[in-house]
Amino acid sequence: MDTWLIWNLTGGRVHVTDYSNASRTMLFNIHTLQWDAELCEALRIPMCMLPKPVSNSEEYGTIDSHMPGLEELSGTPICGAAGDQQAALLGQGCIHPGEAKNTYGTGCFAMMNTGPTVPVSRSGLLSCVAWSIRGETNYCLEGSVFNAGSTVQWMRDELHLISSAEETQALAESVPDNGGVYLVSAFTGLGAPYWDMYARGTLIGITRGRRARTLSARDLKASPIRCAISSTRWKRTPARPCRSCAWTAALPSTAFSCSFRRTSSAVPSTGPLWWRQRRSARRSSPDCTPGVVECR
Repeated sequence: MDTWLIWNLTGGRVHVTDYSNASRTMLFNIHTLQWDAELCEALRIPMCMLPKPVSNSEEYGTIDSHMPGLEELSGTPICGAAGDQQAALLGQGCIHPGEAKNTYGTGCFAMMNTGPTVPVSRSGLLSCVAWSIRGETNYCLEGSVFNAGSTVQWMRDELHLISSAEETQALAESVPDNGGVYLVSAFTGLGAPYWDMYARGTLIGITRGRRARTLSARDLKASPIRCAISSTRWKRTPARPCRSCAWTAALPSTAFSCSFRRTSSAVPSTGPLWWRQRRSARRSSPDCTPGVVECR
């Protein structure tokens, strides 16, 4: 996507991709920061057709004067690109080794900064480039959960158990536990640490007494459980230990999921960067309105 955007914005003059996106193609050597000739040959992909790998912060080119609707931006330099999860890691202020983030959206993605050390996971996590800026490259470990917010959509659009996603938190909080109901929302396979593309979803423990609120509780716990599994796998990797984990979410039930995530993992959890800044301001100024739920 970054290659396509830069190519079009520059009028076809610049054909590049940044290291973080390149590292997710299965064609990139994250040690040398170059395309891997052996991998390209094995997959029969001509290296001449691949974009030039570049760092995440440098001038790639300028916006072409003939871009429809962008005439006023003609000549503006394009100076940065990053993969979505790596950008989220940086955006959450996880700039030191051992700092991690959880992103809750359509899927869930747990990622930890390992600094200049290339992590070697023996527990089913992905090693990739976090970013490369001013000649310094940071690496990271990632665990992916494919279905999170999409599971809430499934409850709403396919099962019709709820009329809006916002209802799930109140339903989940109305029961003491999941009542023996367990949901594995592997609608598109299982991500980390199993990586089973053929796995499919499972719902067990259903009785006539189970209602939508029970399924809501189970659904909102499923993604944090799998993220917690990924964070425990971080500890098994011979790299820096995870010190803290910041969360950010598009899910409407963030408070419930975050609270459960905090209690299901030994890794300290905290809110997103803006939330931590607001909490710091609240401590220094009694007049600052909280506006968020504290999940630490």
